[in-house]
Amino acid sequence: MFADFYEIDPEGAGSTGKEYWESWIAMEKANFEEFGY
Repeated sequence: MFADFYEIDPEGAGSTGKEYWESWIAMEKANFEEFGY
């Protein structure tokens, strides 16, 4: 799912920017590891 943002707009990822998505993905991974979601 997230890879699509990089393919569509690697520098912008929409209006939020790549750093936003990288931090979001990191948070999702942390939640998965801690809570199993």
